[in-house]
Amino acid sequence: MSKKLYQGIELEVEDYQVLQELEEMIGEPIPVTTEFNWNTFGFAAESKRIIGIGLFAKSLKELPNGLWKLSKLQKLMLVGNGLGKLPDSFSGLKELKKLWLNVNNLTTLPNSICELENLTAFCIYQNSISFLPEDFGNLVNLTEVHIAGNPIEILPKSFEKLTKLQTIDINQTELTELPKMLDQCKDLKLIAFPIRLLTQLPEALKKKEDLKIFTMDEQGKNIEQKFE
Repeated sequence: MSKKLYQGIELEVEDYQVLQELEEMIGEPIPVTTEFNWNTFGFAAESKRIIGIGLFAKSLKELPNGLWKLSKLQKLMLVGNGLGKLPDSFSGLKELKKLWLNVNNLTTLPNSICELENLTAFCIYQNSISFLPEDFGNLVNLTEVHIAGNPIEILPKSFEKLTKLQTIDINQTELTELPKMLDQCKDLKLIAFPIRLLTQLPEALKKKEDLKIFTMDEQGKNIEQKFE
């Protein structure tokens, strides 16, 4: 298979083409990076394959089709763009572990997102998504779920399978119930939710010493809850 150099990094030609298309879309070269946070702009590669892409605030309305076929991609950070739709198939991103889609214009998520069986972190903060796919609970390796800032009223039944969660943020949603399986999440370290749901918090979680509990009031103020 042919190889190409991008920013001095040797890549398989398919991976190189994705970066070239992205560069044309945003009007500037994509730098090499080693860290991936919400505001990352750059890419990382290993063994000639792209393993991470961050495209913070690049006003992207769409993405190259080839991006969704990067079979070694582990981190995809698309925060602060103008994305209104995701592709119907995510099946090519077999190794993806982190997917951050904060602050876009998304209203729905394709059910194929539930095929990302290696996903551990999922964030859709501040979009306009009103429901999660029915099979969302198939993502049983998730340890972080951030769905705050979306008009979600109800979680799919399958959500109860996500017992590996360590962090869950459901603030600024329209949910009327806390997820029912929270007391089964033995490694839960942080939970954030609207203060109106505080009375539903299981007693077992109130006694969990290493758990941080935050509620948000109607003015948008976060309050850490302490229990005797």
